[in-house]
Amino acid sequence: MTRIELLEEMQEMTHHNLLCYSSDYLMNSAKDGYENEWNREKEKAKLIEEMITEEKKKEKNRNKHRER
Repeated sequence: MTRIELLEEMQEMTHHNLLCYSSDYLMNSAKDGYENEWNREKEKAKLIEEMITEEKKKEKNRNKHRER
């Protein structure tokens, strides 16, 4: 398992949790009483997305150096 695969798995679980705490399928707002959990999962999803992007950039740079 690579770092990207692990992060993508975490991202899937976070999106699942966000969907469970959302008032609709668009995940634009929290269910009543689940605002804190919804906000936490939304922030986690954002951070994981940033980490995936960073990791993909690192991997791309590593591959460039190997080609030389």
